[in-house]
Amino acid sequence: MIGNLATAIRDLLTVSMPTLIGESEGQVAVQVRRPQYTVDPSSADALAGAPRPDDKRDVLLFNPAAPEGPYLLSQLPYPGPKRVYLENVSGERITLGTDEVVWDQVDPRQFTLQLKPYRDTTGLDQMTVLYGITGIFTAIKVANVVEVELTSTDPTNLLAAETLAVSIMQLNRDALQEDAASSISEGDYTVATNIKKLTIDRGSVFNDQTVIIMVEAESEIKASRALHAGEGAVIERIASPGAVPDPDRPVQIDPVVEA
Repeated sequence: MIGNLATAIRDLLTVSMPTLIGESEGQVAVQVRRPQYTVDPSSADALAGAPRPDDKRDVLLFNPAAPEGPYLLSQLPYPGPKRVYLENVSGERITLGTDEVVWDQVDPRQFTLQLKPYRDTTGLDQMTVLYGITGIFTAIKVANVVEVELTSTDPTNLLAAETLAVSIMQLNRDALQEDAASSISEGDYTVATNIKKLTIDRGSVFNDQTVIIMVEAESEIKASRALHAGEGAVIERIASPGAVPDPDRPVQIDPVVEA
């Protein structure tokens, strides 16, 4: 339950120590294990399983040569404001105005763009859309202990790799957390894992050939389920029993006051 953290640590150390890490005689081998985890009982969600508002983020391809679209959201949006950005991998971003995004009146997931004439979209290749949905989800907080095992027949190389590994992981905590993020889907379920905190806890020297560095990881797991038929329908009309429908009055309530 640590996402891609094991792979992220192994790849980081391998790339950062190209002469020390390897499979040749005297080089240092790296293995990452996750021996245990603890679920935070305080993260138990009383609303888990109930439809409620949630945030959704879609990243769509954008072609500056044909910006109009159409584009399609991955889920049905909840009525309300939506934010649309044009971006690229270098971090450039343009925030589009509401009058530049035209939503389809038949399919609420579909939209087109009508960019203002002065917009320069050169080099922009993706679009991010932030919007609300009705979802069934819960968040779980998990504490993990990860073992980074270094082994080598050369004690000098092992000591060097141990010292460097601790320093490299400390210097690249943010990058490790980002690279460790993961998302998996199966059937109606999706689970997204994000590492919120990394701490180098302690090290153990078993012998001249093996060192284990203990890393503590605090992760947040967001589990969601697709809506089934009839779940999470938007309330379009509220009326008192027996009220005659009025298309101009979505809310028709007759309060009864008893003396």
